[in-house]
Amino acid sequence: MEGPSPNPPAGMPLELWCSAPNTARVIVHPSDDDIDVQMGEDTWIELLRGKKSRAERLEEFRRILEAVVSGRYEEIVWRVRGRIVRSKALLRGSDGKRFLTPREWHGLGALMPDPRAKRAHIKYEPYI
Repeated sequence: MEGPSPNPPAGMPLELWCSAPNTARVIVHPSDDDIDVQMGEDTWIELLRGKKSRAERLEEFRRILEAVVSGRYEEIVWRVRGRIVRSKALLRGSDGKRFLTPREWHGLGALMPDPRAKRAHIKYEPYI
Protein backbone atom coordinates (compact mmCIF):
# COMPACT_ATOMS: atom_id res chain seq x y z
CA MET A 1 0.00 0.00 0.00
CA GLU A 2 1.32 3.41 -0.86
CA GLY A 3 0.20 6.78 0.35
CA PRO A 4 0.96 9.55 2.80
CA SER A 5 2.52 8.77 6.16
CA PRO A 6 -0.22 7.83 8.62
CA ASN A 7 -0.99 10.20 11.45
CA PRO A 8 -1.26 8.88 14.15
CA PRO A 9 1.28 6.17 13.35
CA ALA A 10 -1.15 3.30 13.97
CA GLY A 11 -1.06 2.39 10.30
CA MET A 12 -2.92 3.43 7.21
CA PRO A 13 -6.66 3.15 7.75
CA LEU A 14 -8.32 0.52 5.58
CA GLU A 15 -12.08 0.55 5.05
CA LEU A 16 -14.35 -2.30 4.10
CA TRP A 17 -18.00 -1.75 3.30
CA CYS A 18 -20.79 -3.07 1.14
CA SER A 19 -23.35 -1.07 -0.81
CA ALA A 20 -26.16 -3.38 0.33
CA PRO A 21 -28.44 -1.75 2.94
CA ASN A 22 -28.01 -2.45 6.67
CA THR A 23 -24.46 -3.78 6.37
CA ALA A 24 -21.69 -2.77 8.75
CA ARG A 25 -18.68 -0.71 7.73
CA VAL A 26 -15.28 -1.79 9.07
CA ILE A 27 -12.30 0.55 9.50
CA VAL A 28 -8.96 -1.04 10.36
CA HIS A 29 -5.79 0.65 11.65
CA PRO A 30 -3.05 -2.02 11.49
CA SER A 31 0.42 -1.69 12.95
CA ASP A 32 3.15 -3.96 14.29
CA ASP A 33 1.96 -3.49 17.89
CA ASP A 34 -1.77 -3.93 17.45
CA ILE A 35 -4.68 -4.02 15.04
CA ASP A 36 -7.43 -1.52 15.84
CA VAL A 37 -10.82 -2.41 14.37
CA GLN A 38 -13.76 -0.01 14.34
CA MET A 39 -17.07 -1.28 13.01
CA GLY A 40 -20.77 -0.62 12.90
CA GLU A 41 -22.04 2.31 14.94
CA ASP A 42 -19.75 2.17 17.97
CA THR A 43 -17.71 -1.05 18.23
CA TRP A 44 -13.97 -0.68 18.77
CA ILE A 45 -11.68 -3.70 19.17
CA GLU A 46 -7.93 -3.63 19.86
CA LEU A 47 -6.07 -6.79 18.97
CA LEU A 48 -2.98 -6.23 21.06
CA ARG A 49 0.31 -7.99 20.44
CA GLY A 50 0.88 -9.14 24.02
CA LYS A 51 1.67 -12.85 23.99
CA LYS A 52 -0.05 -13.47 20.65
CA SER A 53 1.96 -13.92 17.50
CA ARG A 54 1.20 -11.92 14.38
CA ALA A 55 -0.41 -15.02 12.85
CA GLU A 56 -2.73 -15.44 15.88
CA ARG A 57 -3.79 -11.78 15.74
CA LEU A 58 -4.42 -12.02 11.99
CA GLU A 59 -6.51 -15.16 12.53
CA GLU A 60 -8.61 -13.34 15.17
CA PHE A 61 -8.99 -10.40 12.78
CA ARG A 62 -10.05 -12.80 10.00
CA ARG A 63 -12.75 -14.29 12.28
CA ILE A 64 -14.04 -10.78 13.08
CA LEU A 65 -14.22 -9.82 9.39
CA GLU A 66 -15.85 -13.12 8.51
CA ALA A 67 -18.56 -12.52 11.14
CA VAL A 68 -19.25 -8.99 9.85
CA VAL A 69 -19.32 -10.01 6.17
CA SER A 70 -21.55 -13.02 6.94
CA GLY A 71 -24.07 -10.95 8.93
CA ARG A 72 -23.22 -12.55 12.28
CA TYR A 73 -22.56 -9.19 13.94
CA GLU A 74 -25.00 -7.09 15.94
CA GLU A 75 -24.88 -4.11 18.29
CA ILE A 76 -27.02 -2.59 20.99
CA VAL A 77 -26.50 1.17 21.15
CA TRP A 78 -27.80 3.55 23.84
CA ARG A 79 -28.21 7.22 22.90
CA VAL A 80 -29.07 10.31 24.92
CA ARG A 81 -30.03 13.35 22.83
CA GLY A 82 -28.58 11.69 19.73
CA ARG A 83 -25.19 11.03 21.34
CA ILE A 84 -24.02 7.45 21.88
CA VAL A 85 -23.36 6.89 25.58
CA ARG A 86 -22.94 3.13 25.61
CA SER A 87 -22.81 0.16 23.27
CA LYS A 88 -22.45 -3.59 23.31
CA ALA A 89 -21.61 -5.75 20.32
CA LEU A 90 -21.93 -9.45 19.63
CA LEU A 91 -19.97 -11.46 17.07
CA ARG A 92 -20.81 -15.08 16.32
CA GLY A 93 -18.70 -17.75 14.65
CA SER A 94 -19.82 -19.88 11.73
CA ASP A 95 -21.17 -22.39 14.29
CA GLY A 96 -23.48 -19.68 15.69
CA LYS A 97 -21.65 -19.49 19.02
CA ARG A 98 -20.62 -16.15 20.49
CA PHE A 99 -16.88 -15.55 20.30
CA LEU A 100 -16.54 -11.85 21.10
CA THR A 101 -18.66 -9.33 23.05
CA PRO A 102 -16.96 -5.91 23.07
CA ARG A 103 -18.48 -3.07 25.14
CA GLU A 104 -17.98 0.68 25.01
CA TRP A 105 -18.69 3.20 27.76
CA HIS A 106 -18.55 6.92 27.06
CA GLY A 107 -17.74 8.76 30.29
CA LEU A 108 -18.70 8.02 33.86
CA GLY A 109 -22.31 8.93 33.23
CA ALA A 110 -22.62 5.88 30.99
CA LEU A 111 -21.98 3.53 33.92
CA MET A 112 -25.27 4.45 35.57
CA PRO A 113 -28.46 3.69 33.65
CA ASP A 114 -29.92 6.89 32.25
CA PRO A 115 -33.72 6.86 32.00
CA ARG A 116 -33.48 9.16 28.97
CA ALA A 117 -31.34 6.69 27.02
CA LYS A 118 -32.94 5.24 23.91
CA ARG A 119 -31.84 1.70 23.13
CA ALA A 120 -31.45 0.49 19.54
CA HIS A 121 -30.69 -3.10 18.58
CA ILE A 122 -28.96 -3.29 15.21
CA LYS A 123 -28.59 -6.64 13.45
CA TYR A 124 -26.36 -6.14 10.44
CA GLU A 125 -27.08 -7.91 7.18
CA PRO A 126 -24.52 -10.02 5.30
CA TYR A 127 -22.55 -8.57 2.43
CA ILE A 128 -23.97 -9.85 -0.86
